[in-house]
Amino acid sequence: MEIELRPLSTGEVLDRTFRLYRAHFLVFVGIAGLAALLETAGNALQVLTFRFALMDGAQKLIANFASGIGVLIQMLLVLVAASLVFAAIAREVIALHQNSNLGIAGAYRAVLPRWFRFVRLAVMWWLAAGWPFIVAMLLVFVPFLIPGVGGSTTSPLFVGAMGLWGVVMFLMVPLCIWLFCRYSLCMPASAMEDMGVLQSLKRSVMLSKGLRWRIFLLLMVVYVLQSILMMGLMIPIVGFFLNLAKTHGVLPLGAVLYEIAIGFVLIALITPIYIVGLTLIYIDARVRKEGFDIELRMQRSAEPPPVAVAGAQPEGTAPLAME
Repeated sequence: MEIELRPLSTGEVLDRTFRLYRAHFLVFVGIAGLAALLETAGNALQVLTFRFALMDGAQKLIANFASGIGVLIQMLLVLVAASLVFAAIAREVIALHQNSNLGIAGAYRAVLPRWFRFVRLAVMWWLAAGWPFIVAMLLVFVPFLIPGVGGSTTSPLFVGAMGLWGVVMFLMVPLCIWLFCRYSLCMPASAMEDMGVLQSLKRSVMLSKGLRWRIFLLLMVVYVLQSILMMGLMIPIVGFFLNLAKTHGVLPLGAVLYEIAIGFVLIALITPIYIVGLTLIYIDARVRKEGFDIELRMQRSAEPPPVAVAGAQPEGTAPLAME
């Protein structure tokens, strides 16, 4: 199937996102399955180590330490898996626009040789987008360093400092979202154009100009879809949450495992939608600003024609009759 390349409106970007997602559902979900599997494994490790520590009669400090180790391992797994999945799906979407289909294995083969670059790019992307939030979180410790305040939470100076921190946090969140959208095209740029980390970030800044509100809208659409799906899947265990006071804040193991399974389903189903949409915005940006559609048409016209098979008849003609 040849995909028409032209400047797209916002509605057309969303429409093409869902059409591509439906048409290649198994491929996209199969690629996202790696991130879903590893993140689910990290969630299970974190939850089960904490529960095991409590069941074993260990002290609360040991339980928290075990849970913290689980969180660290989960973060590392998610970082590696999410980077590879993002690059692989972006590469598959670009291949579809080039009249090709890599499939699950082919998409991963295309990005695995540069897996560490994609991991570093993901880290730099999140740091570039999240540094205001990190600064605001560090500011919460400032009141404790003021002489005479220490850990006194009733001091007017402490209360005022925390109030100021709340205002800073409120202002930082929109800035972080804007920065996130500003650098959101770095992964497709790296996967398609074989750029390094800093080059990809700079490329995203240039390509995303004038299109960041589209990226934000895509993010909101995906968030709403994920929320609706999560609420629907959580209905079978909502009763356990209502009875947390009776169970001392601990869910039954069956409910915990069901919640972990829901996480797997959500990641596998929702993650490809966002990545496909983001890659389409990247392609649209290049079509608008660089004539990417003309470049692809020239590549297609330069491809050699199919080799004729000896004895084959031209299409639409009957074979010669033997006398």
